[in-house]
Amino acid sequence: MHQVTWDVRLQHAGMPNAARIRFLAAASALLMLAVVAASAYIRASGGIEVQIARGVHRATASSVALLVFALMVLAWGQPRLRAAASAAFVLMLALSAVGWITGTTPPPAAAFFNQTGGLVLTALLAWIYGRAAAQTSAAPDRKLALAALALAGLQAAFGGTLAIYAPQASVALLISHAVTGVAAAAAVAALGWRYAACAALAPALGAVSAVLLAAAAQGGHAVAGALLLAAAAIGHARASA
Repeated sequence: MHQVTWDVRLQHAGMPNAARIRFLAAASALLMLAVVAASAYIRASGGIEVQIARGVHRATASSVALLVFALMVLAWGQPRLRAAASAAFVLMLALSAVGWITGTTPPPAAAFFNQTGGLVLTALLAWIYGRAAAQTSAAPDRKLALAALALAGLQAAFGGTLAIYAPQASVALLISHAVTGVAAAAAVAALGWRYAACAALAPALGAVSAVLLAAAAQGGHAVAGALLLAAAAIGHARASA
């Protein structure tokens, strides 16, 4: 009887901390979407608005650094979250170091690391949120969630490679990117209605960015791809809890 009472007290004592972890992970992931959008806008734009985008990028990236540090401190006492939170913190440090060393005109390898690392960090934060909130909603199928995460990750890597190394890609490469995007979106949408909105945005904004070729459209496409990856990460975290 005493053991049961003590277990209940421990569960209630841990609830506020879990809520803080969910809040920090969600806030960090949302700010990372702003970082991703600003990065894509800077690559595609020119003129005075780039300076504004750089200011947004610096402010949001600095905020993410503080939140990720706080997240790691809170998650350290949670064995099921410790590894992911530590990985997010280390990746954040690496991104900060590369950004500081390479400045505003990074070489292609550094630019690719910054873009890919930003997407991976967004996915990690979304995964932490999904795992911390795993008991609050029904979990999707585990194999489907893994497939959705793999496809979304492949799509993100493919898109990052085209953006950095082949900005004037051939029609065949663009069609391949579109096909993988539709496949990833379909897999994420199959996880449930909660994921369908994020899944629909990626191919829609991808088509818009291909037609308009405007900096704002490129930023929107990057955010949609990051949202797709984040949704897949949340689904995987809940399915594997």
